[in-house]
Amino acid sequence: PASTPAAIQPPVTKPPATPLPAKPKPGEVSLDIAVKDESAWFFVEVDGQVVYEGIASNYKERVTGKQIRLGSSRPDLLLISVNGEQTKPFGTAAEANQDKEELFVPKP
Repeated sequence: PASTPAAIQPPVTKPPATPLPAKPKPGEVSLDIAVKDESAWFFVEVDGQVVYEGIASNYKERVTGKQIRLGSSRPDLLLISVNGEQTKPFGTAAEANQDKEELFVPKP
């Protein structure tokens, strides 16, 4: 008996991600957080609620709120951008194994 070829399924496509606005609403601050290739422990707290705590590598996230607290034991491995501004390291090489914590609030 001849077999019939299986129907070819079209590839599953995801809808395009809706880009987040670079600038937060008035009274809010946004923080883009990226972790370089190495693993780093850090936490992110938005408006008093921990939204992430753990070890990650190749991580990228944007959070927005009235206040954002970021802390890490390897701040040199994190890159941040506040309110869509120029991306910069969260810490320096000299701070490589020092705990660093910072609170980000809206600009007046």
